[in-house]
Amino acid sequence: MADLKLRLCENMRTIVWPDSAFCFQDLPQFRVAAACEVPIPWLTLQNELARAGVPPLSVRTLPDRPMADNVGAFLRGEIDVIQMLEPWADRLVKSGAEHVWHRFSQRGEIAYSTFYALRSYIVANRDACRRLVSGLAAAQVAFQAAPPAAIAESIGAWLPDLDAPPIARIIEGYREAQLWATTPDLPLESFVRLKAAMVSGGLLGRDVAYPHVVDAPLSSADPA
Repeated sequence: MADLKLRLCENMRTIVWPDSAFCFQDLPQFRVAAACEVPIPWLTLQNELARAGVPPLSVRTLPDRPMADNVGAFLRGEIDVIQMLEPWADRLVKSGAEHVWHRFSQRGEIAYSTFYALRSYIVANRDACRRLVSGLAAAQVAFQAAPPAAIAESIGAWLPDLDAPPIARIIEGYREAQLWATTPDLPLESFVRLKAAMVSGGLLGRDVAYPHVVDAPLSSADPA
């Protein structure tokens, strides 16, 4: 397997492979290193596998270790598939060894980063919550309009290990994949996709109704 150049990265929702005929059904024959720093990447992947008719337990996942270590093992030919976040994905793609085969975002939106609060807090501080959501909405409009290079320059101080060009590439890649929401709304479909992954992966032990946990009027671009 040392000659294989297969890579899976969750935040970019990308599988990279030299053969465009690759599909999820091929994964059980390869050595897979899943992202372990946070649970959702693997939960999302196992849900995608199940939907494709591939039992998640049939995939040979390697022992957990940091993504940086997995990248090195991949380049040494010890791993066939890596699940990773940025900036590791950009660094491998920039090496020119692979091409993009699939982006998970093609399946549709999923609710990842979300603000949570107790219902009692929202009731007592609704005006503050409205102002938070309104600020997010304004930031999203500005973000969508700004060039990736300008955004990279403005946030570079918070990413001291990255130069501006890779930050800009990552931003552009996320945009092309339509990964970022353009409004603060939390649609039902996005919520259900995340919930399905969490239930099927065992992180949630029961179903959770959308109206029970999402204040839809508050999460809109014009919060009520």
